[in-house]
Amino acid sequence: MDSNLIIMSSVIQGVGLGFIFIPSNTLAFATVAPELRTDGAAINTLVRSIGSAIGISVMQAVFVMNMQTSYSI
Repeated sequence: MDSNLIIMSSVIQGVGLGFIFIPSNTLAFATVAPELRTDGAAINTLVRSIGSAIGISVMQAVFVMNMQTSYSI
């Protein structure tokens, strides 16, 4: 891959994550009482971390499976 392609895909992913996480966090905390916001932030971070770990694991499994398929051809 060309370095320009890597840079552009990283920029697009960064912008996309900004468009997803900021509004979702705003919506998540809009209805939470102020005294519960610290607990809500902890749960939100926990769920996001677990989701990231699951996503990384699934993508790694798909990558390894596709790599084995390409080597067998």
